[in-house]
Amino acid sequence: MNTKSVFQRLILFSVDGYLDDISNETTYNYAFVLRIRTSIRSYILFHKFNKEEDSLLKELAETTAMKNMSNMQIDRVMFAIELLYLYITQIDKKDRAHLNISDDKIKKLKSTLVMDMLKLKHRSDSYDNVKEIVDDSRVGAKHYFYFIKEWMNENTKS
Repeated sequence: MNTKSVFQRLILFSVDGYLDDISNETTYNYAFVLRIRTSIRSYILFHKFNKEEDSLLKELAETTAMKNMSNMQIDRVMFAIELLYLYITQIDKKDRAHLNISDDKIKKLKSTLVMDMLKLKHRSDSYDNVKEIVDDSRVGAKHYFYFIKEWMNENTKS
C-alpha cells in the first residue's frame, strides 16, 4: 500500500465531500469552486480506494480525534479551500494529482476569500461571528491535514 497515495486521495476525497453541497446562491466564487470540485471528482472517479485502503480508512475514522473533528462548527467551503491549499503547498507538485488548475489560482481564491471576510468587518455587526467560523475552519483544516498525515505515517508500513 502506498501511504502517500492513500493520504493524498483521502485529502482530495475530503475536499470533494466538503464541496458537495455548494450552490450558486450561497457559495463564494461559485464558478471557480465548481471547477475545483469537478476536477477533483474527475480524478477520484479513476482513483478509488481498494479493500485494504478502505479498511485502513475505516480504522482512521474510528479514532477519537476524527470523531471530535467531525463535530466542529466550520464553513465547509473555507475548510475545503484551506485543505486544498495545504495540499498544494505541502506536497511537491510532481507527486500530486494533476487537477488541471494552477496553484496560483487556488492560492488567490484563498486570499481573496479571507480579504473579503475582512471587508465584512466594516459592513456588518456579525463580523466577530463570521471571523470565528472562518478561523475555526482554517485551523480545523490544518489540524485535519496534519493529523491524517501523522496517523498514516504511524499506522502504515510504506
